[in-house]
Amino acid sequence: MIEATSGTDLRVPLVIGAIGHRDLVAAETAMLEERVRSFLDSLQRKYPDLRITILTSLADGADRLVASVAKLLHMPITYVLPMPTELYEHDFDAASLGEYREILRGSNVLTLPLVGDSTAEQVTRPGPRRDLQYAGLGAFIAAHCHILLALWDGNENGASGGTAQVIRFHQDDYMPGLTEGEPRSRLDVSDDESDLVHHVVCSRDRPEGEPNPPLRAGEAWWLSRDFETPRTRDMPARYEVVLRRMVEFSQDLTRHSGLIERQPNELLARDIDVVIDQGTRAIAESFKSADALANHYQRRTRRALWALYGFAALASFCYITYGGFSGWDLMIYPYWVFMASSLAAYLVASRGAWQRRSLDYRVLAEALRVQFYWAIAGVERSAVSRFGHDAFLKRQELELGWIRNMLRVAGQRDDATDETPSEVGLEIAVRDWIGNELNFFRQRWPRLLIWHRITEVLDRTSFAAGLLLAGWLALAQLFFERQPTNELIVLMGFLPVAAWLLQHFAQRTAYGELIGQYQFMERVLSNARRQLIVASTATERRRVLRELGDALLRENQQWVLRLRERPISTVG
Repeated sequence: MIEATSGTDLRVPLVIGAIGHRDLVAAETAMLEERVRSFLDSLQRKYPDLRITILTSLADGADRLVASVAKLLHMPITYVLPMPTELYEHDFDAASLGEYREILRGSNVLTLPLVGDSTAEQVTRPGPRRDLQYAGLGAFIAAHCHILLALWDGNENGASGGTAQVIRFHQDDYMPGLTEGEPRSRLDVSDDESDLVHHVVCSRDRPEGEPNPPLRAGEAWWLSRDFETPRTRDMPARYEVVLRRMVEFSQDLTRHSGLIERQPNELLARDIDVVIDQGTRAIAESFKSADALANHYQRRTRRALWALYGFAALASFCYITYGGFSGWDLMIYPYWVFMASSLAAYLVASRGAWQRRSLDYRVLAEALRVQFYWAIAGVERSAVSRFGHDAFLKRQELELGWIRNMLRVAGQRDDATDETPSEVGLEIAVRDWIGNELNFFRQRWPRLLIWHRITEVLDRTSFAAGLLLAGWLALAQLFFERQPTNELIVLMGFLPVAAWLLQHFAQRTAYGELIGQYQFMERVLSNARRQLIVASTATERRRVLRELGDALLRENQQWVLRLRERPISTVG
């Protein structure tokens, strides 16, 4: 999650979207600057492993006030223009325009495309088309930030793109004139990490008779969709979980930077450079980081499982030997060592959360893969206010919301561009995405099936051998009055234990379910390829790629949720 402007700072950005009124009261400026400084400074102290980053526009008033405070705190700022600068400049008087142009020099700037079928001429003059650009600006900032900082008087109004409406979009996914349908229902109680607002109350420099703020200027509140306590003095505790996961990922990026650097980026192979821009490259680099960390923690998890069950098997053998042989009392010592080693493997893996990290990072990597190929193929968003991260894991547990937060950052620059889709990019997406993924799943699941069957055969053989041995010993003792040897007693006791351990190991590794998932993925990709062959236009092919991405995202999120229910545990 490293942007080109971040230099050597590998920390994950915590993006603060800044919005507010243009007509602030001059007498409140110093107080508001102090409130904003206190807010940003407290976040930086509390989350030193995250890089606090500001996302705002260059409007007069609140936007420039927040930006000036962020500069003093040496925080990176990304400015978002609602339209090309030659059109946007009409908003400013002479003094403000000079400051605007000065700020633009050397700044990180994103320029949003014209919404829908609007033309430059329509947007130049005040009216519904220009208002729609500001609505798109507010939606973009709200959709690509983690916390929305609002300098707001608290009054509701219907102005499209106004502060109140941007807050409403942030929490209810609805903005008049921009979004389709109805606001998100308050009966929808699914947790959502993207609705958090820090509200600093301000007044407005308006004519007499305008409504006063319903709250006292200078107050600061946290706003969320919580029905019982939508306004709190402190950040609601449930959001801390999301931020902790972001901190954890940020620490892993820094700790394993060498490992990430050494891993080749499979998305940037061959002739991809002919269709990639800065925004798409940022997605690819984010994929590389997530993919490398997912592979790293997957290897650790597998080693921990082998150690856990291997030491448990050796401990079982020592214990049965200890009880089956007279004079073998010393076997109690290796038994203790192996049991302690098995427990140590469990404690190290569980405290390091290796399995959870490997699953979360894999889901993040696969979501970024979809985001990347959608970008190079020119797959359009379903609506002007919908972005690549919107539907992913939307209704799952809040803890997984950090993954969508990472997608917000990775897709920020790409979502701000509106370039003509490249036919070359479409062909490369079909070739590399469909081709490479299909080959992977076709080759991978038969190998997993071999290991799965070997495990099943060993499990059944061990159990059957133990049962047959016990039956033979019983018959020998009954009819031939022959007492079993100690060796046979130990073997009879160990074989069922070995069978149980193999069964338990297979259940934890979920090879059977993974084979089913890989076969499903192969069918989805094969169907997509057949549809692409018969598609007669580029528009139809892009529609197939959108449906393919949606299907893969759904399957990946269901898979991680299933495996999260099978954490590494002690054998017992």
